[in-house]
Amino acid sequence: MGFRMPLHPAPGLPHRTAPLRILLSNDDGYFAPGLAALAAHLGKLGEITVVAPERATAAAPRIR
Repeated sequence: MGFRMPLHPAPGLPHRTAPLRILLSNDDGYFAPGLAALAAHLGKLGEITVVAPERATAAAPRIR
């Protein structure tokens, strides 16, 4: 839940204020320290949604 940030549209478009919505995803797992740190930092700018697996899958074999 961040603050509302003014958007600066292209010239000729009306100015409006809307919350910044940020989607974070990774394959290192939901509890990865880097993901948590990034979410905490970006949370100051807007609403954060995190999509990640329960555990790391970066080196997991792919099923074809």
